[in-house]
Formats: sequence, C-alpha cells, structure tokens
Amino acid sequence: MRLLLLLAGDIAMNPGPYKHTNRENQFVKCLALNARSLMSLHKTNIGNNLTDTNIERFQNLVSSEDPDIFCVNETWLNEDIKNSEILHSGYDIFRNDRGSRGGGVLLAIKISSFKSVREIQHGHDLEISMAEITTTSNASLLICSCYRPPNSDHSWLDKFNNFMNDVCSQHSNIVLVGDFNMPRISWDSPEKTSGDFAGLRTSLECLNLDSLITTDDNINHDWQQWKKAFLEAVSQHIPSVRVKGRNYVPWMNSTILHNIKKKNSLRLRIKKSPTPTEYLLEKFKTLRSSIKSMLRNSRSKYFDSICSSRGLNPKRFWSLFKFNNKTRNIPQKLSVKVTETKRTSAGNPADIAALFNNYFTSIFTTDPNIENYSSDALPYQSNNTIIEDITLSEADVFSVLHNLDINKAQGPDGIPARLLKETARQIAPSLTALFNKSLNTGVLPRDWKLANVVPVHKKDNKEHVENYRPISLLSLISKALERCVFNKIKDHVFEQINNGQHGFVPRKSCVTQLIEVFEYIGRELDLGKQVDVIYLDMSKAFDRVSHMQLLKRLRDFGFGGNILNWFRSYLKDRRQQTTVLGATSSALPVTSGVPQGSILGPLLFLLYQNNLPNSINHSKIATFADDTKIYKVINAKADASAMENDLANFQTSSANANLLLNTDKLRPSQQIPRVYSTVHDQNQDHLCSSDSISYPRSFSPRIRVPSLGSTNC
Repeated sequence: MRLLLLLAGDIAMNPGPYKHTNRENQFVKCLALNARSLMSLHKTNIGNNLTDTNIERFQNLVSSEDPDIFCVNETWLNEDIKNSEILHSGYDIFRNDRGSRGGGVLLAIKISSFKSVREIQHGHDLEISMAEITTTSNASLLICSCYRPPNSDHSWLDKFNNFMNDVCSQHSNIVLVGDFNMPRISWDSPEKTSGDFAGLRTSLECLNLDSLITTDDNINHDWQQWKKAFLEAVSQHIPSVRVKGRNYVPWMNSTILHNIKKKNSLRLRIKKSPTPTEYLLEKFKTLRSSIKSMLRNSRSKYFDSICSSRGLNPKRFWSLFKFNNKTRNIPQKLSVKVTETKRTSAGNPADIAALFNNYFTSIFTTDPNIENYSSDALPYQSNNTIIEDITLSEADVFSVLHNLDINKAQGPDGIPARLLKETARQIAPSLTALFNKSLNTGVLPRDWKLANVVPVHKKDNKEHVENYRPISLLSLISKALERCVFNKIKDHVFEQINNGQHGFVPRKSCVTQLIEVFEYIGRELDLGKQVDVIYLDMSKAFDRVSHMQLLKRLRDFGFGGNILNWFRSYLKDRRQQTTVLGATSSALPVTSGVPQGSILGPLLFLLYQNNLPNSINHSKIATFADDTKIYKVINAKADASAMENDLANFQTSSANANLLLNTDKLRPSQQIPRVYSTVHDQNQDHLCSSDSISYPRSFSPRIRVPSLGSTNC
C-alpha cells in the first residue's frame, strides 16, 4: 500500500528567504475529524441556547480554521440531510452515507483553493469518498476519506487492498485520510519496545494464512510461503532485540543495583575530596552495610525459592548448580581421537563446531536400500490392524500449540515457542491444513529435516569430543506435527511394546524397573538362592538405528500406506549442523539414527529394538531404552551356561539390528545370600568364561553395580 502526500510546487535545496507574491508554491490545509454523528445534540449554558448540535460545532470549526480540505468520519447522515444544511456554498461536499445508524464519510473541499474539483466514483463495497483536485500549480491530487468499522474482519482488508490497487494504477499522487479503527498501531512511535501479541493476533486473522496451503503436492513451497507471511507479521509487532549478557548473580535485583551505583558515586566523591566530611564517610559506611544485608537476604530468599520448587522446575535448580560450580560447558580447546595414539584438536569456535559435527556424523551408518524403498515391497509379518492414514483436526493442532513449553529452544527456522503459543488459535487452521497435506502426501518439508545440534557433556574429560552427546534442536512447528502424530499412534504402539521395557513408556520409569528387578532378586535371596545379573549398554544406540530396518519394524507394527511413506520421508535426507561457542558448522547428512531431542525419536527407538528381548530364552530381562539387565537364578552350572547362551544370543540379535554392545559398560554382578552356598562355590567364576564377550581385565564377578535410577544397589 502506498500513501503519497504531495505538497504542490517546485522543490529546491536550501532556497533561502523568498517572498511569495503568488500561489505557485501552494500549501494545502487539510483537517480530519471523527464526528460520532454530526446530528447529535449537546447541552450548553452559553447564551440562551440550551442545546447545540455537532453540525453547528463543525460549522464553527470550519469558519475559524478555514481549511482547504476537511475529511469527516462517522457522519451518521442520511439522504434527508442536504449538503446546504452542512456547509455554505463555498465548499464542494462529497458524501458516502451508510443510511443506517453509524458510519458514513464526508469530504468537503474549498472551491476557491483549487483550479478544479471533481468527484471520483468507485465500485467497491467500502465507506470511502474521493475527489480529484487540481492545484494552482497544475498538480493533480486524489483525496480519499475512508472509514473502517471496528468490527470488520479480514475481508475488509482484502477489499481495501483491491481498492488501493485500482486507485494506484490510475493515480500517482494520493492522500488517504480516515479512521481505520486500529488503536494498537502507534503511528508516532515506530520503534517498538515490547511485543504486541494482541496486534499480532489481529494481523494474523487478517492474513488468511489458510489460502497459502495449496492443493498441489509442493509442500515445500507452501511451507516457505507460510513462514514468510508469519514472520513478516511477527516483525511488525514483535521487536527483535539483542540481549546483552551480564555477569550478575541470579539473586541480584534492581534495588540492590541502584544502591550499588549510589555507593560507587559516594566512593568517587570521597576519593576526589582531599578532606571528606564525616557525613560522607558515615553515609558511605551505612550504605555499604545496607547493601551487604540486602544481598544476604536476597540470596537466602532465592535459594529458598529454588529448594521449594526443585521438584517443579529442575532446570532452574541445575542452572544454579552450574553457576555455583563456575564450570564452562564447552572448553576453549577440544580434541577427537583419530587413532589409538593420535588426536586432532581445534582451538577456535568454527573449528570446534566442525570437529563436533564431523564426529557426530561419523557414528552414522549407511543404509543403501532406503533410496529404493517401496512400501509395497516391505514384508508384512504382523496381524495387527494397519494404520495407513492419519487426519488431524484443528482441535488436535490447537491443543498441541497451546500446551507448548515456552522455555524450549527454537529450531533452525528461528520461530520460538512463545510466538506459536500466543497465536495458537490464529495459526491452528492453516497449520492443520499444512500438517494434513504432509501426512496425506507422505512428504515432510525439507526445512523440518534440518537440526541444530548442541553437544551435551556426558562424563569424563570435557576436552574430548567423544564424551559428548548430540541433542537436536528441531523446528518447533515440525515438533508440533510430531506430537500430533505421536498422540494418534501411541496407544497402537505401546500395547505392542515388550512388557520388560520401562523407558519412555507411560506409567513406567527407571524406578518401576528397579522395583521389578529388586523384588525378584530379594525374593530369591530370601530363599537362599544366588542371582547373577549382567548390566548391558548399547554404544551410540540412538545414532545407529538402520532406517530401512526401522521401516520394516513399522510395517510389522501395522503401519502402511501414506503414514509409512511419511515416516520414510521423516527419516530420509535429514541434515544436521552443530552450534557451539557462538559458531555453527556446515550441515552434513544424517544417514542413520533417530533424532535425539525429537518427539517421535524415543518411540521409534523402542519400536526398533522391541524384538531384542525375544532372544533371551532362559533368563529374565529388564530394559530402560538401551540400558538392559539380564538376570537369572543360578542353581547349577547348567544355569550358568544357559545365561551365557542368552547373552550370546542377545549380542547376535543386537548386531543384526546394527546395535553394538558397549563392552566398557558391561558389568556382571552376583547377588549372594548371606549363607555362603555350595552352588556359589561351584559357579562363582562362570561369568568370566564367556567366549562371546570380551570383559575388561579389571572385571571382578562379585562387584556391586549401581542400577539406573539408584545410587546404591
């Protein structure tokens, strides 16, 4: 939309004083007014008149101000009111009356001020009056007086946009005056200091985002158009500011900072004075003591609030823990193992980011068959009900958006959770259409497959890249779609998950796994029996998931058609870039694994390794994601051999699934009753005799091993 205000006449740089003897350089006086009915009555105590009308006040204003152009909104006039009743004959009056209560526009133009004045008609269903004037310098100018009712929806803006396109195609100089009933727009202060979410919601309602989702198959184009329109609306209402980091303690507040500034100012005055007065010295000491007291009290209250809410907000608790320990998350120099005796190091942020990304992607395996994937070619080995299509409702999408955690980090698209949550009702219809198009076509937008990876330290030396876990920060809109899909398929999947799995399963946890295992061990120990336990862990399990094998597992779980194609698109052509120390690496392909940090990732991993416990025939097994316990009562050497066979079978099944056991974390343990049994004497070394597993040389079969979720077992 272009609004041009032309001041007729020649323009010169620094023309200096000039005495106007004619009207070649014409200045136009234009007034605008919202009358709220020119016919309304008002009580008055002036003279003998008890009442006057807005039209009388309007006439008095015209007489006193003598404007060249007067634009009036909300005239509330009808055909019974003649132009001669409004103003004298010195003005041409052009009206667009609503005819009923409210609305109406009027344009009054002083005849003597211009060479010519003519009314311009328009065929749009809008309350607009227009006239074309020709100034004394022969400049042509179109004057428009417009009124937008406050209850107008987005269709009004569509009509107005069409009107402006028509007008701009025929006139080059336009003055648009009126009341648009947009009180949240600050015309005088374009610099925004805080987010105007109400204004953003209004703009999104007027944008009609649904129209951007087309009926063709190009979902990438639809997503780009949607993102562009959404971010443009955001830029108009939500300011982007650069937050300057401060090294204040978290319990610092504005009152303490203000007093510290006063103290520093007093100290400066005392230093500059050769003989500071006792008053200044005493005031400084009092203020210093007061600040110390305020800091102690504020620190105490802060810690009390942390401790009282640690169960509700553990993130806040651990942030304080890291702050107090003064430990840097990522060192300034890191290295990665190249060979057993050689390491490659990096010392600047860009090289460190590349080092991390190269290492994380080196763990992936390549599955050449996924390029030639066909859902019909996959073997189907299950009698489960096939889920071929998923359709989301607007309520499904709104619920997910409305319940977003605003503290979650944004993904590569730069759209934070706060914006999605605040505008959930406005964007839910268009995102529902976009999500359903993705599910129906079996295609995930390319942008949603890019992940910003953040390294998270696991254990041991922080300067070794191998000791970090990659956490993927994905587009929050793609995660909203994942959550919608998860909600639709979770019941179907969880009812088929192995009962021994306690990770990422509703109403189960590491605690339920401990209770189940320890209850069994305790019962057998009470009977005087020996129980052997083998603790297993997969090496980089989430990153080594074969995409082709995962698609086959999905088929076996009863998925087919469009939704299976969608899962294939979800896994295929993913990319990741690592962000660390303010630098971002180039993106590299992700050829295996499920994204850590995604919604569907844990569910897909459970589904992928669901058959592994079936290889255990003689022992019991309990798992929490990729952490596994194999345990069995040992009454004789035959029991030890059976357990050893189970371990070998489990290792073989894992290898077939492209999962490798981490021998550094493999820990056998023997639970022995207090009465030292003969059986134990005969079998105490059986765990060391396995030919299928290479145990660490320091292994002792009687060690106590901490279980997941327990610090002492």
